[in-house]
Amino acid sequence: MTDLTEIKRMSMSEYRLRMKAYRLRKLDTEYNIAMQAWMNREVQATRKRGKGQTAYYKRFKQFFDYEGRENEILGIEKEHSELAKRYIEIARAKDERDN
Repeated sequence: MTDLTEIKRMSMSEYRLRMKAYRLRKLDTEYNIAMQAWMNREVQATRKRGKGQTAYYKRFKQFFDYEGRENEILGIEKEHSELAKRYIEIARAKDERDN
């Protein structure tokens, strides 16, 4: 909002609401900065292998599965292996028996 006349016409409750929205946007920015710092730390993680250290994540997809997150957001279920499908069936049958 840059028009001064529009700003002057704003009620006090509208002003408070806009200020709350502004502070919430700033909070989101702070969260994104903290998340970036956390991810930088995770990417640099190592584990001890023998006498040396190796990177914890060999491939980017191990660190961040973009397609998996996208499918989760879009509600697309990933394809399970036959063994995993069988375990899911067993778990559902057990839940039905218990209820």
